[in-house]
Amino acid sequence: MTQLARRYCVSDAVLLLRLREIDAVSRDSFQSAMRQVSIRKSGETGGPLPHFRKAMSRQGSSYLRIVLEAFHRGAVTLNDASEY
Repeated sequence: MTQLARRYCVSDAVLLLRLREIDAVSRDSFQSAMRQVSIRKSGETGGPLPHFRKAMSRQGSSYLRIVLEAFHRGAVTLNDASEY
């Protein structure tokens, strides 16, 4: 089910809902599957990554440390540092 949901860029819950709307799954199967999706998703944190986490992932902590040190020394402006 997850592969099919990814193929159409929707969540598992949306895929199940659409299948239920066209009577491709029974009400009982739908409710059971939704409970499983809910249990599986309850352990995930989800959500978008904060900007600083993306930057750390892309540039690495050593590079960002150098940029921040340059900012604190006054070698680059805050605007310049934010573009790194």
